[in-house]
Amino acid sequence: MNMTFSRATFAVLSSLPFRTFLLCSAVFLVGCGEKGPSVVVSGTVKVSGQPAAGSIHFVGPSGKEVMGPVLNGKYDVKDPEVGENKIAFKGGPQAAGGVKSPEIPNMPATPSMGVSPPAKYASPDNGTTYTVTKGKQTKDFDLAP
Repeated sequence: MNMTFSRATFAVLSSLPFRTFLLCSAVFLVGCGEKGPSVVVSGTVKVSGQPAAGSIHFVGPSGKEVMGPVLNGKYDVKDPEVGENKIAFKGGPQAAGGVKSPEIPNMPATPSMGVSPPAKYASPDNGTTYTVTKGKQTKDFDLAP
């Protein structure tokens, strides 16, 4: 098939605005590559059946640490390393009964977001592990006091 273009068509196709439009269209169609996390672990953290508050830390096989907040016993951690991870749990500022402001008289305590995990779980070497795989997964933890 032999295609011929008139001078007007060739002028439009070779113009800078048209080439810019084509380039922008290609970038739009391809996208910028952001796909979101390829690994997500979510679930619950409880201490003797009570929702925990603080943070959960995944320490992967290479030593890379990824953490996420634990609020009312629920957590969501994005992109921990695939493989066996050591898991640490640390308490937060509003764990275990709430915080009462000493400088404002008669101020009620801030409501608790859960109980603080016991200190023995703060180190990644506490014996708690989880094998992370690709994709979304759920893992619940119930910590002993």
